[in-house]
Order: sequence, then C-alpha cells, then structure tokens
Amino acid sequence: MMGNTLAVKLPVGDVSAKACVIIKKMTGLSLADIKTRAAKDEYIFICDYVDDAGLKLINKMKREMEKLGVVVRQFEDGVEKPSELFDNIEKLHAEIEVQDID
Repeated sequence: MMGNTLAVKLPVGDVSAKACVIIKKMTGLSLADIKTRAAKDEYIFICDYVDDAGLKLINKMKREMEKLGVVVRQFEDGVEKPSELFDNIEKLHAEIEVQDID
C-alpha cells in the first residue's frame, strides 16, 4: 500500500447481509466482493489522506457499521489506528476548508 493513505477493513470473517448492503450502497462494490474482502482481511475502501470525500465516507461507514454492532478497523498508511484519529482528521479538513474560505 502506498503512503499517505487512509483505509478501512471489516472484521475478518462473515459479515451480515445488512452490513454488506449498506457498504455496497456506499462503495459500489458487489456483495460477493465485500464478503470476499472481509474473509481475506482486505481493504474495503482506500483513499488518499487529503481526499475529504473519501475520509467522510470512511467515517460514515464506521458510524453505520457501529449501528449494526460491526466494528470496522481503520488504517493510516497500512497501520491500524484508533477511529478517533479519523474523526480528528475530518475535523482538521473542515477547519482548513473554513480558513480557505476566509
């Protein structure tokens, strides 16, 4: 995996159909691809560190999965990081955006 990336993985193993449907709507991946990636411990979604929309998607995916009791794992440059880091990066992006407007 290249540097300066953010990514998300599902728990290894079987993922509920409801969770897969939500991820399919968010990412466009097929249900079979989502299940295969989870079974193989592969990334569900990867984006560049400065990709604001990608970061928001990762955080939204995390929140939607939490509602179903599914704990996603989030990665920065291939290293698992606490989800609070991703929330903080999203806040930082928002602050920079506001400063750019001013």
